[in-house]
Amino acid sequence: MQASLIKFCGFLFDRKQGKLTLNDESFHLEHQQLQLLNLLIDNKESVVSREQIASEVWQGLIVEDNTISKAITRLRKILNDSAKSSQIIKTIPKKGYQFIAHIDDVIEQAPQSSAISITPIIFKQKRGLFTLGTVLTVLLIGLLWLVNSSNNNEQRAVSSAVSLPSPITYREGIETNAHLHSDLNHLLFIGDFNDGYAIFTKEITGGQASVITEINSRYVYPKWLNVQKNTFVYSDLDSNNQCQIFKVTTTQPTIKEIMATCLKASPVEVFVDEKSAVITWSDDAGSWQHDLVTGNRKSLPFVGVGVRHQMPSPNGLLWATLTPVEQGALISIYDRASKKLVLEKQLPYSITHFKWSKNSDSLYHLGEHPANQLFRLSLDGEQTLLASTSQGTMTRISDVQSPHSIEFVISTIDLDIHQLRNGIESKLINSPFPDYNPALSQPNKYLAYASKRTGSAQIWVKGDNGKLKQVTNFERATYIYDIAWSPNENKLLVKRNDSIHIIDIATNQETILPIDARQKIAWQWLSNHQITYVDKGSQSLFSFDIRTLNAQLIRTDVKFARYANQQWFISDSTGDSIVKFNADFSNPSLITERLANRHWIVDNEQVYLVDANHDGPATLVELNEDGTEQVVLSGGFNPASV
Repeated sequence: MQASLIKFCGFLFDRKQGKLTLNDESFHLEHQQLQLLNLLIDNKESVVSREQIASEVWQGLIVEDNTISKAITRLRKILNDSAKSSQIIKTIPKKGYQFIAHIDDVIEQAPQSSAISITPIIFKQKRGLFTLGTVLTVLLIGLLWLVNSSNNNEQRAVSSAVSLPSPITYREGIETNAHLHSDLNHLLFIGDFNDGYAIFTKEITGGQASVITEINSRYVYPKWLNVQKNTFVYSDLDSNNQCQIFKVTTTQPTIKEIMATCLKASPVEVFVDEKSAVITWSDDAGSWQHDLVTGNRKSLPFVGVGVRHQMPSPNGLLWATLTPVEQGALISIYDRASKKLVLEKQLPYSITHFKWSKNSDSLYHLGEHPANQLFRLSLDGEQTLLASTSQGTMTRISDVQSPHSIEFVISTIDLDIHQLRNGIESKLINSPFPDYNPALSQPNKYLAYASKRTGSAQIWVKGDNGKLKQVTNFERATYIYDIAWSPNENKLLVKRNDSIHIIDIATNQETILPIDARQKIAWQWLSNHQITYVDKGSQSLFSFDIRTLNAQLIRTDVKFARYANQQWFISDSTGDSIVKFNADFSNPSLITERLANRHWIVDNEQVYLVDANHDGPATLVELNEDGTEQVVLSGGFNPASV
């Protein structure tokens, strides 16, 4: 077993807290991503099969090969790795995956993180309520128009948060590190492309984004060189993993002119003087100013111990640094000529970066992770809330090119809850938030579901009056696997990470049961005081009394089980058949022996099968009494979402 704090390929990884840090950028892995990465690290001397990943990470939920492939791809993107040139996670054809990077144990405390991670969601269906929406995970670029003061061209403090308009870009996958041209129309940004990344351009006024050039790292920050037409600069690693600063034109993107070499194991962020061809950057050797026309370079004195982020002001007179401290983050602003301290401001939480205003009289920074607020810090130390969003989580601010607008990246997952009943589909929850894992009670049909509308996964209940109520207050890094109503509709059973919670709906009182929920699936209520589950290790069905806290073995040789209308539906360890029993397991009746390890659910007494077809769309199949199968839904839904 590796230490809890390790280092590999320049990343610092806290295996307990799920914090992954590289230079100035940090990611907080959520529960499922953390489990996947830890599983690969724990087994780095061997190949981890897809079956092992499905068993230990998805804990019994039906999983397509494509689902696992996408999870690996997203984890690789966070780690700046790729399948073509693997340095961290290697694909072993027809066998699985292996962690191949060298690992060093470290003693220092991991730096605090305030960035976001994007987690794929796996859903499970309850009581005939089918979620049909597919998961769309994106990092999109938003635009905020600021309120101007009549006394100043630069925006001033506003009395209330500004609502956000529609996003500028909206492609599935990663879109980040945007830079707007001084013409306020042409945008540069980083996006997914094939199995890697590319620099894209797009007009704000409309049109599709187009690829300019492929890049080797997602940690690239393209910047327009306003004094040279159709030209931009960026830093990236070359084929020898050497950090270089390139100049490229949109008219001849295949010609990459090397302007400077930087001493860094990863790309650096380059800052551009809007009125000249002068660029500035910081690397392991110091901070530098370089004239692209004359080739002259000079060092700058603003490099402090532990500085995470630093940036010159647009007017060239000031220099700001960001240093992590024990209780948050310290922002320091210096006069470049005299090197005197102009402002020192400590924030009570960690941030990864800031940006200067157009007129160099303030800084913009995000709020506490998961950030949904944008703040302005003026040179007199006054901090003002400029905007908040419910569209997702703000993750990065772009260089400010106008006194009237700010561009920034929002991470979001768009998922709605649908119901399919008697062949009719209806939408139950439609919001800009990720809403998932629904459970519909009987007979009053209260809807409980998980949602990240507050930034972290919580349980919400929609009553018959249509009003929503949040009934949990879980800490961050939460993944919710199961939700089930008690028969009297007074309590919810919730599997959160590796623990089981009982939530009293009337009082919001939460009880954590003394059960290790790992390797346990098919959670449901047997009565108002008893719950049941299947232990995957022993392939046995157990009951658990929530009053006495006693567990009891009910039946062996069980792979999956459902209890509906006083009847048991059991699939044995072979996964080939479903047998129906009375409540006391008498009168067995064969439902099907052609299950072929497919996932299945029961709505009242009707059995449905999920066909996760790897070569085509997933289908939902109704199993008829004569053993025949009828497709009731094809495509348009995640096969793990029912």
